[in-house]
Amino acid sequence: MPAGEKVESVCPPGWEDKKACPLTFTFKKEERLRKKTEFESVYKLGRRVFSKHFFLSFVAGEKRRIGLTVSSKVGAAHKRNRIKRVTREFFRLNKDSFPAGDIVITARVGAASLDNDQIRGEIKNLAARLHK
Repeated sequence: MPAGEKVESVCPPGWEDKKACPLTFTFKKEERLRKKTEFESVYKLGRRVFSKHFFLSFVAGEKRRIGLTVSSKVGAAHKRNRIKRVTREFFRLNKDSFPAGDIVITARVGAASLDNDQIRGEIKNLAARLHK
């Protein structure tokens, strides 16, 4: 793909309404948790799933929304930003692997030592465990 080109969907030919296409890869504001109260309610009421480097809190709902937290204890800013970027990208491309509801993914100390594929793998396993 040429640099700067955006991929928003891979809808089959014939889809007139691109917004109705089930295969969109966007990450809209409505799909993010942004307020402190939203994060707190997920932490307080949510079901938790743990891995070595992440934990995920989940509250069922109508829409699929995600929030990310990475403490400064995890590492320097560039390391925390990479973790958030890779996690957002995984969510954006694999929305259907997450159940509908509010999800907060928290990186734990040591997550900065993982490469991108290991981050994706741990998040994928946590998402799969939510369906059980």
